[in-house]
Amino acid sequence: MTILVGGYTSFEEHLLVAIYYTSNILAKDEVSFAEAKSLYALDDNTRWLNRAMMHFVDVKWAEGPLLLGDVENQPIELTAAGLRQAEELIAADKIVLERIGADPLGGIKIPASDRIVSLNHNQLAAVVQPIDDLVGALDADNGDPDQPGLREQILGEVRAGRELIRAGTFRSFLLYETLVRALGELIKRYSNPTIVALANALLGALVSEILQAK
Repeated sequence: MTILVGGYTSFEEHLLVAIYYTSNILAKDEVSFAEAKSLYALDDNTRWLNRAMMHFVDVKWAEGPLLLGDVENQPIELTAAGLRQAEELIAADKIVLERIGADPLGGIKIPASDRIVSLNHNQLAAVVQPIDDLVGALDADNGDPDQPGLREQILGEVRAGRELIRAGTFRSFLLYETLVRALGELIKRYSNPTIVALANALLGALVSEILQAK
């Protein structure tokens, strides 16, 4: 399934954020439009895709040069500037991406049950703020009347995951079973697109900073 996301500028912004999320979820620097499109509903416009990718390279949001051939499978690697631009769009709540597929956690490996994670200050900062943002949004939301209790359930699980992270050292499997699974359920079932976008941003941070960090 694809969706029209508006004009060219909107297409470009959605593409940049989709590449950012896809890179985090698949835990690799280079991803393609085809890979991003398999995870997120994006406008299938190859003319705009060509222009957007050339623009990303021109403004140094993506590594160049571009390769000749199938544009949908062209590898795209965001630079530090591109990552920051994507994060600014996410922080401004400008982008709402619809996740494709039955499992929002598809592609994220379940960590080994005996793996212990110890977070440094930078890792804590990278994940605690997105959790706080999501908790604040859930607190302010009225929930979905068609799914009574869902907001309260997810809010409790997200708070439990936050306390686990604040401890600094924990089993990554336990984090997966509490916070990550809660985010998967939220992304799949919650009706508020702003909250879903916050959950996607947090999920990307958890994958890159904790679950698949070197």
